[in-house]
Amino acid sequence: MSGLGHARPAIRNEATDERMLRPVVVAALLGISTDELKRLEQRGEFPRAVRTSRTARAWRESTVLAWLVLNRLERIGGGAGVRLGARVRVVRAAS
Repeated sequence: MSGLGHARPAIRNEATDERMLRPVVVAALLGISTDELKRLEQRGEFPRAVRTSRTARAWRESTVLAWLVLNRLERIGGGAGVRLGARVRVVRAAS
């Protein structure tokens, strides 16, 4: 993958056998930059990352996917939510 350098985009948590997603992957899923991801996390608008080593951090795949589902449901329901750009287009059927 270009742009990822030598870092692996995802690792596996051996204790839970769950994928751990690096910041570049999470940012791509959200359609935002890694800097914006860091700001969301610092403001408490996105779950905190887990330290995978002294310098590396990642998110549990299930945590990211759950946040995406809940955030999108909130946006569809008219809640404030975090604006993720133009990644989601809601089309409502005519009644």
